[in-house]
Amino acid sequence: DFLLGGIEYSQMREVLPGMVDDIASASGRIGTIVRDLLAYGRPASSDHVDGVDLNAVARRSAEQIRRSIDQMACGFSLALADALPPVHGSQRRLEQVVVNLLRNACQACAACRGCIRLETDHDPTSNTVSLRVRDRGSGMSQEVLARITEPFYTTKQGEGTGLGLWVSTTIIEEHGGRLEVASRPDEGTTATIILPAASDGARDGR
Repeated sequence: DFLLGGIEYSQMREVLPGMVDDIASASGRIGTIVRDLLAYGRPASSDHVDGVDLNAVARRSAEQIRRSIDQMACGFSLALADALPPVHGSQRRLEQVVVNLLRNACQACAACRGCIRLETDHDPTSNTVSLRVRDRGSGMSQEVLARITEPFYTTKQGEGTGLGLWVSTTIIEEHGGRLEVASRPDEGTTATIILPAASDGARDGR
């Protein structure tokens, strides 16, 4: 045996892999925080356009996170409304929100192998368009639910940054909409994005 940095090599050989894993995990978490903060700091209307298709946002978001869905959930289904009115906003930022909601659903389903459903809908009475992520995962208590949009609040020890839902809520509010989350322990969670439909002129391409 010999000393390596003041520690016997035989001991270092046992603890070094765990130390490297901790460093890699912490680095990944820092990277996620920086990306979320950069996304939050971008000008709100820098890439907003008329005619964003929420069905396209749903499909692209599901495709981006398909591997996680396949690994963590027992099933996944899409239920997209026909003739869905477009919305005014940023497709990139809306996809960021939906990917975050799907990722949360995957993590909630991982232990119990729950299912995930992604839906869109239009309410002509309020002229709003909605996108809903339902999961049959672990769910949340009302105490946790009340705090999920607080920055840096997380129940995912060593994994979550506590910024995802805070940033997502901010993005949806920038779009003139709202994010609603309902959940019960052991019954799953439903997260709903509600956005105003684009004006008639935007729908006609004017």
